[in-house]
Formats: sequence, C-alpha cells, structure tokens
Amino acid sequence: MGFLLLNDEPVTGPEADLLGAGQAARRMAALLHDCRELGARITSGSSVLFEHIDAACAEIRQRRS
Repeated sequence: MGFLLLNDEPVTGPEADLLGAGQAARRMAALLHDCRELGARITSGSSVLFEHIDAACAEIRQRRS
C-alpha cells in the first residue's frame, strides 16, 4: 500500500480529487436543490422534514458504529 501526500492546494480536475470532494459536493448540491423544492411546497409541518433528517442521521451513525 502506497502513501499519498495531500496538501491544501485547489483541486484542478477529477483525477486530482483524491478525497472525493467533487462527489460529496454533487450529492450536497442535489440535496439542497431537493430541499429547496420541498420547502417551496411546505408551509407548515416542516418539523416532519426535520424528524426524517434526524432519523436518517441516526441510521447513518448506527451503520458506522
């Protein structure tokens, strides 16, 4: 197994994205877009959305432990 030296330089392309930040950014952008569309339809009861988020986060924590 080899070692990679990571530094604080900007990523210049997909091949230089050693930590997968581009993939994470695309997933986050899709999530924000979906939340914006959902938020436009919710006038009340947004606590339901937060309950689902809390449950999903708990599920992720459970899988990772």
